[in-house]
Amino acid sequence: MNKCLNGFFKACRDDMEYQLSEEAFAESCEANNYEFLSNGTLFN
Repeated sequence: MNKCLNGFFKACRDDMEYQLSEEAFAESCEANNYEFLSNGTLFN
């Protein structure tokens, strides 16, 4: 049981770390066609 729970929590932690990464941000921006100005403002 502990092995199962440890695996679950590790997967949750790994996913959270990925979601907060620059790689995930870049992929999300590309997938949603977000573009930004040089000052970081979202370009509409």
